Amino acid sequence: DDFEGLVLRGEGWQLTRRALDRYRCDSALVATLFAGRTKVLDANTASEQFSRRQRRAIAARHPTCVGYGCTVPAHRCDLHHVEPRSQHGPTTVANGAPKCRFHHRLIHQCGWSLEQESDGTWTTVDPQGNRWNDRRPPDQIA
Repeated sequence: DDFEGLVLRGEGWQLTRRALDRYRCDSALVATLFAGRTKVLDANTASEQFSRRQRRAIAARHPTCVGYGCTVPAHRCDLHHVEPRSQHGPTTVANGAPKCRFHHRLIHQCGWSLEQESDGTWTTVDPQGNRWNDRRPPDQIA
């Protein structure tokens, strides 16, 4: 699953590695990448998407975006694979976190990261290594 340096181009469009990772994180796309006409490099499947039950369970655990101080309701958020699918992260409730579109883009386009602490709280880390954690337990984030 090594797409380092990958840029796909077509007439009037291009798909970079970052864009590919963003689509693979929580996407309705089913994509197949080929080398030539017959060699399959990668393909995602519907099973890599969070199911409705998983989405409800994640929203029950985290009613809002887990970005630092964010109050966007989980039902309006993308679901982020904390351990990325590109690194074989599973599509499970334990590996999912609601991220509003703004915070999700910070991760996939700007080099931010998200870490879950042992107490269930989340820490947001910027590219310079600054860390934010408001230490609210998951059931009190709302």
